[in-house]
Amino acid sequence: ISLAVQARDNGADIWINFEVDAAKTTWRNDLWTVVRKTNDDHTTTTTTGTNSKQQSTTTVPSFLRARTLVNATGLWSDTFQEQALGRPSSWKARPRRGQYRVYRSTDATSLERPIQPIPTQETKGIFVFSTIYNQIVVGPTALDQDSKTDQSIDPLVAQELDRWARRVLPRLDPNRDVIGEYVGIRPGTDQRDYQIHVQYDKKFISVAGIRSTGLTASLGIGRHCTHLLAPLLPTQQVQRRNKFTPLPSKNRLIENYNQRGDGCVEIHGYTYKVQHPITRLGWSGTNNKGEHADEMSHSKRKHENNNHSRNNHDDDDALSNFTAKSLVYAMARADNVVKAAMKGREVADTSNEILEQQQDDFACLVQEIWEDPYGPSKSYLSHLVKHFVQTVGDDKIQSEPLMELMVRVLSWSISEAGDIRQECCYQSFWIPPVHVHNGTDKSQQDRTPLRIRVFPKANDVALRLWEGGAALAEFWLSCSEEWSLGQDGNAKDLTVCELGAGVGATALALLTDRRIRHVYATDYTQACLENLQHNIRVNERWIREQGDGRQEGDKDPSTGIRPIISEATLASSSNIISAHALDWTWFDQEMHEEHNGAIRTTLMEESKDMLAACNVLIAADVAYDPLVLKSLASTIHFFLSNNKNSYLASMTSISTPLNGEVAGLKSPSFPPISGKVALLATTRRNLKTYDRLIGELTRQSICVQRITAPDVNAMAAAMSKPTLFPCQFHQPRSDVWFTKLTLDSE
Repeated sequence: ISLAVQARDNGADIWINFEVDAAKTTWRNDLWTVVRKTNDDHTTTTTTGTNSKQQSTTTVPSFLRARTLVNATGLWSDTFQEQALGRPSSWKARPRRGQYRVYRSTDATSLERPIQPIPTQETKGIFVFSTIYNQIVVGPTALDQDSKTDQSIDPLVAQELDRWARRVLPRLDPNRDVIGEYVGIRPGTDQRDYQIHVQYDKKFISVAGIRSTGLTASLGIGRHCTHLLAPLLPTQQVQRRNKFTPLPSKNRLIENYNQRGDGCVEIHGYTYKVQHPITRLGWSGTNNKGEHADEMSHSKRKHENNNHSRNNHDDDDALSNFTAKSLVYAMARADNVVKAAMKGREVADTSNEILEQQQDDFACLVQEIWEDPYGPSKSYLSHLVKHFVQTVGDDKIQSEPLMELMVRVLSWSISEAGDIRQECCYQSFWIPPVHVHNGTDKSQQDRTPLRIRVFPKANDVALRLWEGGAALAEFWLSCSEEWSLGQDGNAKDLTVCELGAGVGATALALLTDRRIRHVYATDYTQACLENLQHNIRVNERWIREQGDGRQEGDKDPSTGIRPIISEATLASSSNIISAHALDWTWFDQEMHEEHNGAIRTTLMEESKDMLAACNVLIAADVAYDPLVLKSLASTIHFFLSNNKNSYLASMTSISTPLNGEVAGLKSPSFPPISGKVALLATTRRNLKTYDRLIGELTRQSICVQRITAPDVNAMAAAMSKPTLFPCQFHQPRSDVWFTKLTLDSE
């Protein structure tokens, strides 16, 4: 119905009760004459699908003429083409029967996501899924049959569907919970793929074999057919229209459906037949909210449970300090953005004038950000607009700018949306400096934002921002002075190395701490290092602003040497931050000998020199692969047990032949290095992996200390809410553990 409404509003004429007589349909004088099949010569009239406001019937014509004919007759596509063209089709229709059972959803049988078996070559299998009407649906089956019209219920198949439903939902009672069943016939063919064929000599195109995926693929199929037909039409006939008309809200449609009682709904003055059994079952006997009377309490409980389990639910209230603009740029959760845009008001409590103004403001904001090359992804903005419209209600959309934005989103989704796995975008954050000189600071509008390029749907985990990294930066900048940085306490000159820096957000954010003289951001994969370099380069202005006021900022304060820069390290540097490749296996003697032998490369030696020069090491969400935990612990141990002087001294005890091979690569014993400390931030996911890392650290004589709220006065407040990164994460800040690592004094 929705697609029909949009088609009609964009100039299409829709005729029903027009059964085509294929045998009488002819191609003559470069025109098709499509004849309606009639049982007699009397005129047929209809009111369904016409403008009911005219209070008149519309005469269905006996024939139609067209320059081009599209055969989308489903189960009859092969016979229609054969009769219309007088030539056999390259496929044969093969009706495939699919039977469904529909059950009432209860607390004991609710589903959060569809359940699907492993697909086979013949079928995807029987699904168990929920609907927006508090229903559980089981089906479809997939049985080929000869009849194109037989939709009768098979009792044996119904029993099998009941058994399948009980396998997935053991507490479901078919005798009590079943509320309906139906059969659909899919227009399959004897071919596996869609059958889209053009007969250019007669300006005829067949679109056949469009089965279950047809609804999802319909817009793409339509666009493909438009391209195929373009050479057949005069240039002036090919017009692109983008008119979009919002539909009434679901609640209003349900109310209209039940008031009419004829199985139809009225939309913008036209009546449409509601055909789908799930919709008819869901709308029949419901109140204005689309709830069955006996399901209202269950729906309410389910909604409350969903709210309780939603990602970052305990972070939501803290976002009131963020503007709608900063939330959009950070790609925050859509409901938090909408709440900020609505300024905390409920739609029901907002006057029409204020509501329209809020819609205007929201639309203008998103339109502005849509054009920003350093903005969020188009996928995110599209989802945001849809969520805003859903929250406000289709029937309350009054803003012209918002309607234009909705058209833009629809056009983008049809014509421009590509593979989201390759989609890159930026998340932007306005981070104030920790120590402000002269007691002054710029407002958010005057500050340069920190822009982080991410690949939200990429398979490489290093190309996204994660909970641990955001929480680590927020923890450091909120309360690092309250926990000891080694024996120096609140050190004034800090050189920091980050392991697994990923997109670099944590390393860059720490530059607002004036005590830090340099940050080495390290990672391993080529794609990650290139993206890390990009993020340093794109934030040059922001980095310069953080460097203002630092003395001798171009020198490493620990050694007096310049930051380690080399083409071999893929380094991208500024005065206070640089990116470097670092392989943890270099510090694991067993792994090093297995994969690299004893070759001392320039890259490896520079990395060891860099770690020895730092006095603080940080790492966030790096404990996820059990295979590298020993190497990670060895890297941390090397950092804690070596400073610049001790590492250079150790090199004199290693015999190095002329060919560059190291005869014996063993760490010499040195007294514990004072003032060196490592800080890990770990999001609680697989506790076994975390415990395994702690075991590896302990075996290497590293002292492990969990940092909790009693240890840090400001920690409870700082870590109960996002203070810098209001992004959409899977888990809240409270799920991040902080661990302080030092050398065991014994």
